[in-house]
Amino acid sequence: MAANTQDASASSKESSHVIPEDLIVIIDLKGWDITEYHGTKAMLESEGIIPEGFEWPEGYNDVYWKDDQFDYWLRRHRPEGAKGSRKQFANVDWFKLRWNLIDTDPLSRELARKAKELKDLIYRNSSEGFAENEALWSRYSKAQQDKQFQTFKAKIPCLATTGRDRKSSQANIKNASVDALRETDLNPVEENNNADDPLH
Repeated sequence: MAANTQDASASSKESSHVIPEDLIVIIDLKGWDITEYHGTKAMLESEGIIPEGFEWPEGYNDVYWKDDQFDYWLRRHRPEGAKGSRKQFANVDWFKLRWNLIDTDPLSRELARKAKELKDLIYRNSSEGFAENEALWSRYSKAQQDKQFQTFKAKIPCLATTGRDRKSSQANIKNASVDALRETDLNPVEENNNADDPLH
């Protein structure tokens, strides 16, 4: 009896070492439009998904429920990377919660996705699709040649060059800014040939 208690205690300590500290979210599981949350009771409850009065399952028993949008399935789950028999984790505080759109199935959604891909491919190879693509590339080319726009874009931190190229990038930004000002901030004296030049 004492030996069994000692083994259970050791198993509990071992399992606590492999439980992740953060909730694991898996979106579009294996490309089937299925979402999974892996976490402790507290983690899952904090997401507001677990219904009130929910009875957590014992061992590896499955629990199913639904609302007006999703079908849910929850069961205890051995943490990834955990060593030992499945039985050792029969009481571990780590669960897998999966939910799926109600009244649908992954195969029908995959068929709908493929049908849309085929429709889009046919359109892209039509005269209308080619015209739209050419217009898109024309706008892109104009944007690339727009010095003011490129100067503005280079000032956005997530788009600016980082690392060893930062200095050269900043120099390019400065030069581009000067060029842009020269092109846009025209001298009113130069614009009006009839005006008197105050410097002469």
